Amino acid sequence: MTLLLKKLKSIFFKRTLYPEIKNAGSLSKALDNAFVTIQSTLKTSADDFIDKIPVVYARVENINKFSQIYIAAEEKLYSSNFWRNGVCLAHASTSSITDIASSIDYWLVQDISTDSLSKKFDFVTPAHKADAFDNNKEVDYTWDLYINNPNIPELIPFIELAAKDDILSKLFPFTSLYTLCLSRCTGYPYSSENIPNVTPKIYNFYAAPNSKKINLIETANDHILFIVTKNKTEYIGEGNAEQALKMVKENLPKDIKPAVKGTAEDLLLPNNTYSINVHKYYKRLWNQTTADPLTNSWGVSTFYFETDIEGGVFRQIEVFQEGQMLRYDNNHLNDQFGGLADVSLDLQDFEEFTIDKNEFENMWCKQDVTFKNW
Repeated sequence: MTLLLKKLKSIFFKRTLYPEIKNAGSLSKALDNAFVTIQSTLKTSADDFIDKIPVVYARVENINKFSQIYIAAEEKLYSSNFWRNGVCLAHASTSSITDIASSIDYWLVQDISTDSLSKKFDFVTPAHKADAFDNNKEVDYTWDLYINNPNIPELIPFIELAAKDDILSKLFPFTSLYTLCLSRCTGYPYSSENIPNVTPKIYNFYAAPNSKKINLIETANDHILFIVTKNKTEYIGEGNAEQALKMVKENLPKDIKPAVKGTAEDLLLPNNTYSINVHKYYKRLWNQTTADPLTNSWGVSTFYFETDIEGGVFRQIEVFQEGQMLRYDNNHLNDQFGGLADVSLDLQDFEEFTIDKNEFENMWCKQDVTFKNW
């Protein structure tokens, strides 16, 4: 089946399975109609007409909360997520647009917990972390999670010390490219600029790829050594877990405080005097096939990148001409088809390819594809 036929088939399914969307003209307008039906004052903030091929998507916001809504291609199914303070706390799936609108209205308008939402709507499933975030225990919860269910086991010796430290244990931990990072806030995007990072030495390439000053010491005990860096450019030093902890604490910003709810944008002061780690987004066509036997027949591709201010890649999407799609992030670094970029982007070279966050998130959450690796 050609790509054009697949796209036409997708549109056909959407029009026959979702008459309310066909009649309204778009998912956003259909949701707005549903909000009117349930006497809600909410309105969608993103629009994507049904004839647009990439994805049918809508977004509804209210202060520090938002929900994103999608539809399935092969069956009638509305899916949504529920975010607060930069954290996704629940997901929902139902065939009724009225029910999905009612759950979103309840979430965005009322001051409720995730548990209350799921009890009122049985098609809502809370995230495992939701209770901790609802009860202001997210920092302790996340430190415990990294200790008991480590995604990078080599970090455990350092994490066990940091989790007991009076200062570091109050910051929010997250990992990126085999590196432990610390944030001033508990929501995404995180604020970690000028706070030291810790990388196991066996993953030294990820420690500070932009730095030209690293001169790593060779040792027979690589598996217990850590490299301490800052902002992916500054090499601070290396040592065992105790030594790394000392270096991190000595190089913390003088005004460091316990992590607070919210995102990096929430911490930006009106006069812009507080520097934060705001993420950047890019979309760029790669007008060549991969030359890899597994993916070469998929055609040329378009890359989507989410980076930090230095060009380090946090998330990456590759959308192929024939409809296949690959996604990579810290939880899925690589597979047989490819992997997350392990070098920073040249942001000057990418400046003309800048896109907004919504366009990236829309593509990241897309499900209606020929093939996907997640």
